[in-house]
Amino acid sequence: MTAARARTGASLLLASGPMPLLLAANVPVSNHYVVVESGNRHGVLLGPFVTTDEAIAHVPVAEKLADKVDGWSVFYLFRVLRLPTNKPGKLMHMLQEAA
Repeated sequence: MTAARARTGASLLLASGPMPLLLAANVPVSNHYVVVESGNRHGVLLGPFVTTDEAIAHVPVAEKLADKVDGWSVFYLFRVLRLPTNKPGKLMHMLQEAA
């Protein structure tokens, strides 16, 4: 972790408690996200993506972007989930800027 990131105190972990339960019957098929977890805290980083495979392909990208924001992200669990929302992930703006 760089000193600059350590000073910012930025965190990708937005909420405490379990992730919302997924794969409900009314969840649109295209809402796949890359999420990050640490203990009982979590954050939605990238998405929504149309397919699980597309979201999986973005996990390494999410790890790199997360490291730019939060030096503790190397200790977080990254995974793909289908969530009952269409809101953009917290780092989608960084993905779009890099494109």
